[in-house]
Amino acid sequence: PMSNKKFNTMYTVEYLGNVVEGQIIKLKVSFSSDGWDSSEGKDEYFYVELSDFTIKDSTDDIRWRDNFDQSAFEILPQQELDYGVQQWENGLLKIFALTYSGISEVPTSIGSLGSLETLILNNNNLIEFPDPIKELTDLKKLSIKYNDVSDELPDLSTLQQLEILELDGNNFTGSLPDTLFDLTQLTKIDLDSNELTGGIPISIANLTKLIELDLDFNQLTGSIPSEIGDLILLNSLDLSKNQLSGPIPNSLTNLTNLEFLSAWRNDLSGNIPYDIGNMSQLETISLGGNELSGKIPDSISNIEDLVTLSLWGNDLSGQIPDSIGNLSNLEILYLNNNQLSGEIPGEIESLTALERFYIQDNNLSGEVPLSLLQLAPDNNGALEILRAYNNPDLVWVVDGLNTVTELQDLGVNQVQYDWFDAS
Repeated sequence: PMSNKKFNTMYTVEYLGNVVEGQIIKLKVSFSSDGWDSSEGKDEYFYVELSDFTIKDSTDDIRWRDNFDQSAFEILPQQELDYGVQQWENGLLKIFALTYSGISEVPTSIGSLGSLETLILNNNNLIEFPDPIKELTDLKKLSIKYNDVSDELPDLSTLQQLEILELDGNNFTGSLPDTLFDLTQLTKIDLDSNELTGGIPISIANLTKLIELDLDFNQLTGSIPSEIGDLILLNSLDLSKNQLSGPIPNSLTNLTNLEFLSAWRNDLSGNIPYDIGNMSQLETISLGGNELSGKIPDSISNIEDLVTLSLWGNDLSGQIPDSIGNLSNLEILYLNNNQLSGEIPGEIESLTALERFYIQDNNLSGEVPLSLLQLAPDNNGALEILRAYNNPDLVWVVDGLNTVTELQDLGVNQVQYDWFDAS
């Protein structure tokens, strides 16, 4: 059974040696009381509780102290902690994560965790960026997401091994620092949902290993630099909800590994690059809420894996290309609030995966293809919502029936036909 003995005697244990970063110091304690000798191992549950443990160097300066008050958050480089998620390798701390803990600051001693490669401090109450982190030169992943940090982005030029930087969901201000683009090992930058201003510098071309770039929900201005087309490994690019202006650079079509492209709610103008069809791996194109003009490029039909095509709220004109019927995996098609004209192509019937089709507020004309009815769930289709109101010259003609109620009577009542503006 576990011993209930308690010893309140204070002992001082002196370690005669140099304290070296990364060294593990083990103290073996044994004593006797009332004839019971701890060294005999008679009670396997016996333990010694250290109420105040201090390491000093040869100059009597404190290197580390743990008074077992977690609010102090004092950390010894290679001492196992009583909190957070940890991963150790060969006696060295490699990964440390402390999330949802409510901490509002990080002690300077964290900078002595020289072996640390991953540091995660998400969903806390940090209000300043912890500068001692800059001393963690082996760091490969730094994640301080969803805190309340309101500084300018820090100079992290000392972290040359950094591969993943996640600072989204804070209140970072100011512009993107030049030093950020000297971290050439970066594969992911996530800075979304901050208050960043200024432009995207051309030095972004230095980050040739970048796979994911998330700058959405900021206040960035200026144009998208053509140099972004040099990031040929890029898989995901999100520039949404900023104030970017000017054309989409043609060099963007060099990003043939891109699967996710989003720049909705900016002030982008000009044509959609004709060669967008070269980006054959794209699954999402989201460019709504801009000032794009011209026609929908016919080459878009080459993107056979496309699931979402969202071009709402622009000034696009011309017809919906017939070749759109090649997008057999398309589930979301938002073309509403443009200046599109002509008829809806009959090839739409080939979009058997289509769930939402928005074409309202355009200048479309002619008859709605009856083949659209074949996309309804009643006919083993996937179409859930079709919105086509505010196209004055667009009509349903089904045996003379042209009202929503009558269309529902045809056995397509699982589809929400917002045919007339309910307002």
